[in-house]
Amino acid sequence: MKMLFCMAILFSGGVIACCVIGYTKNKNIIEGIYGLGCSVLKLEDHIVHGDEYVKQKPYWIGITPLVDKLTSTSY
Repeated sequence: MKMLFCMAILFSGGVIACCVIGYTKNKNIIEGIYGLGCSVLKLEDHIVHGDEYVKQKPYWIGITPLVDKLTSTSY
Protein backbone atom coordinates (compact mmCIF):
# COMPACT_ATOMS: atom_id res chain seq x y z
CA MET A 1 0.00 0.00 0.00
CA LYS A 2 2.87 2.38 0.78
CA MET A 3 4.41 1.69 -2.61
CA LEU A 4 1.19 2.60 -4.43
CA PHE A 5 0.93 5.80 -2.40
CA CYS A 6 4.54 6.72 -3.22
CA MET A 7 3.96 6.01 -6.91
CA ALA A 8 0.83 8.18 -6.90
CA ILE A 9 2.76 11.03 -5.27
CA LEU A 10 5.58 10.69 -7.81
CA PHE A 11 3.19 10.68 -10.77
CA SER A 12 1.30 13.67 -9.38
CA GLY A 13 4.57 15.53 -8.93
CA GLY A 14 5.53 14.66 -12.50
CA VAL A 15 2.27 16.01 -13.86
CA ILE A 16 2.62 19.23 -11.87
CA ALA A 17 6.22 19.60 -13.09
CA CYS A 18 5.13 19.12 -16.71
CA CYS A 19 2.41 21.76 -16.29
CA VAL A 20 4.86 24.26 -14.80
CA ILE A 21 7.37 23.60 -17.59
CA GLY A 22 4.64 24.03 -20.20
CA TYR A 23 3.54 27.35 -18.73
CA THR A 24 7.13 28.62 -18.57
CA LYS A 25 7.66 27.71 -22.25
CA ASN A 26 4.58 29.76 -23.14
CA LYS A 27 5.54 33.26 -24.25
CA ASN A 28 2.71 34.94 -22.38
CA ILE A 29 1.49 33.11 -19.29
CA ILE A 30 -1.30 35.63 -18.64
CA GLU A 31 -2.91 34.93 -22.03
CA GLY A 32 -2.85 31.21 -21.26
CA ILE A 33 -4.57 31.77 -17.93
CA TYR A 34 -7.16 34.05 -19.55
CA GLY A 35 -7.77 31.43 -22.25
CA LEU A 36 -8.30 28.79 -19.58
CA GLY A 37 -10.76 31.05 -17.75
CA CYS A 38 -12.63 31.76 -20.97
CA SER A 39 -12.89 28.05 -21.73
CA VAL A 40 -14.26 27.33 -18.26
CA LEU A 41 -16.89 30.06 -18.64
CA LYS A 42 -17.93 28.72 -22.07
CA LEU A 43 -18.25 25.21 -20.63
CA GLU A 44 -20.36 26.48 -17.74
CA ASP A 45 -22.62 28.39 -20.15
CA HIS A 46 -23.02 25.25 -22.29
CA ILE A 47 -23.95 23.12 -19.28
CA VAL A 48 -26.48 25.61 -17.93
CA HIS A 49 -28.09 26.87 -21.16
CA GLY A 50 -27.55 23.98 -23.56
CA ASP A 51 -26.52 23.78 -27.19
CA GLU A 52 -26.78 26.73 -29.55
CA TYR A 53 -27.36 24.42 -32.51
CA VAL A 54 -30.76 22.79 -31.89
CA LYS A 55 -31.69 21.86 -35.46
CA GLN A 56 -30.58 18.25 -35.30
CA LYS A 57 -31.62 15.91 -32.48
CA PRO A 58 -30.42 14.81 -29.98
CA TYR A 59 -29.10 18.03 -28.49
CA TRP A 60 -28.43 19.23 -24.96
CA ILE A 61 -31.18 21.50 -23.61
CA GLY A 62 -29.24 22.61 -20.55
CA ILE A 63 -29.81 22.37 -16.83
CA THR A 64 -32.12 25.38 -16.53
CA PRO A 65 -35.19 23.78 -18.22
CA LEU A 66 -34.62 20.57 -16.27
CA VAL A 67 -34.51 22.42 -12.94
CA ASP A 68 -37.64 24.39 -13.91
CA LYS A 69 -39.54 21.16 -14.63
CA LEU A 70 -38.40 19.58 -11.37
CA THR A 71 -39.42 22.62 -9.31
CA SER A 72 -42.85 22.77 -10.96
CA THR A 73 -43.69 19.13 -10.15
CA SER A 74 -45.85 18.40 -7.14
CA TYR A 75 -45.11 15.61 -4.70
